[in-house]
Parts: sequence; C-alpha cells; structure tokens
Amino acid sequence: MLPQEREVTLCGVTFGLVRTPGHTVDHICVRTPDNVLYVGDAMMTGRVLHRAKFPYAFSMKVYLESLAKLRQESADRFIVAHRGVYREILPFIDLELRFLTQRMEDLLTLVGESTTPKELTEAICRTYQVRTKNPRHLAYFEQASQTYLHYLTDRGDLELVMAEDQLRYRRVNRRRERLTLPPTGRFR
Repeated sequence: MLPQEREVTLCGVTFGLVRTPGHTVDHICVRTPDNVLYVGDAMMTGRVLHRAKFPYAFSMKVYLESLAKLRQESADRFIVAHRGVYREILPFIDLELRFLTQRMEDLLTLVGESTTPKELTEAICRTYQVRTKNPRHLAYFEQASQTYLHYLTDRGDLELVMAEDQLRYRRVNRRRERLTLPPTGRFR
C-alpha cells in the first residue's frame, strides 16, 4: 500500500483508507463498502482514555492533526479499537482533545526551573497516583510523556537544555497562548 492510495481492494471488495498517523507512524482508518469506519487506535474513548493517563503517540502534533481530520469524517457507524461501535464520534474526539490538552497543561505545571525527564516521571507518578513495581510500566510513562514534552517544546512553552551533564526541561517565561481546542458539540 502506497501513501497516496485512498482505497484498497481485497477479494474483490473495495475499502476506503483514511490516513490518521499520530498514535503510530502509519496508522490508517478503514471504511467498509457499507460506510462503517474502523477507527482503530486513531482515538480513545471513555474509561480507556482515562485509564491510559498518558495515551501514547509517536507525535502529538500529528496525532492532534489526525483527530481534527477524524472530526470531518462521516460514517453510518464508527468502530473504535478499544471499546465500542458508535453512530457519532465527535463527543469522544472532543473529550480526548480536552483530556490531552489538560495533560499538557498539567505537565507544564510539573516542570520547574530545571527538571530532568526522570524527575518528571516521578512527578507524573505522584500526581496521577501511579503505583507500580514493574520497570516496564515506569518506562512507559517516561517514554509516553516525551511526546507531550516535545510538542510543548516545539510550541515554545518549554525549553530543553543541558545542565550538569543531563538533559533538563524548563518552562519558558513568556506570555504563552493557551492550548486551544476545536469547537465542541457540532454534531453531523
């Protein structure tokens, strides 16, 4: 499958493709001939979203762009990988956008004058009451938070510096624009 392809035919049946990278580099949504859109991991809903604490994305900027793209898609039904078949997904997209925005705002408050990624992971675990003895779980939070930190750095809200032979984040003291969301409640 090539990046420019908008459909694929399998066993004589043609399926539409909607590229929604962000969670993964090459994520796609698949539209069936009867207009059902399999969204996969392009978005999360309800309890799954809140349990994730920091949903993983390889690029937060691209992930947010894909959520905005999904807002424009219509279908008779939407199937979300982790939970559910829905007639409408706009409320869930809006919920996820608010959730991600809040996580980034929270991260900004956790970054002090000079905070290492490990210190930030400890602060995340304290703030969100993550209690684990599994090093893989702890590594996940450190890795997942990096995507958010890179996005905030690219926006100019944070700065990545070297101090004492360690990478450190610090907030940029400037009047920053608040993270914004698309309008909510616009149902098709």
